[in-house]
Amino acid sequence: MNARASKPARQPMTGGLRASGGFTLLELVVALVVISFAFATVMPLLDRAIPGARLDAASTGLVMTLREARGIAIRDGREITVNFDAAARRAMVEGAATGDPWPNDAAVLLYDQAGRALTGTKARIVFLPDGSSSGGVIEIAATGDSRRLTVDWLTGRVRERH
Repeated sequence: MNARASKPARQPMTGGLRASGGFTLLELVVALVVISFAFATVMPLLDRAIPGARLDAASTGLVMTLREARGIAIRDGREITVNFDAAARRAMVEGAATGDPWPNDAAVLLYDQAGRALTGTKARIVFLPDGSSSGGVIEIAATGDSRRLTVDWLTGRVRERH
């Protein structure tokens, strides 16, 4: 018997999977349309969320500044004053700026315990060595959203409310 005759003849592939070298133009166009639609849908939602995030950051920064000032007053056994500087758009602890400035579109208002607005050099909260404070309410508002911080005069505790 001949060696050539025992070898089976090669059969061409029929049916089965075809070899693919990539995506078709139609598949790429459909993918781009879906991505564009998703992007166009999500962007307006992000624009509305960013001001709220900035307001949250400003509020959280202010809460941390006030809590830090209270802690320093207790630790050092002396009065610590937090001044609110509208021009610099920040809170100042003993004359030193703390945290990031408030957003440009945010209005920050300070009220005493009786609900009277405090402005200029009166816009401040004083923390005493025993942890108590002059107390007050701070409102941060921007683009239809606001945050309200309260500083309890008896305990000096700072609370945030939306």
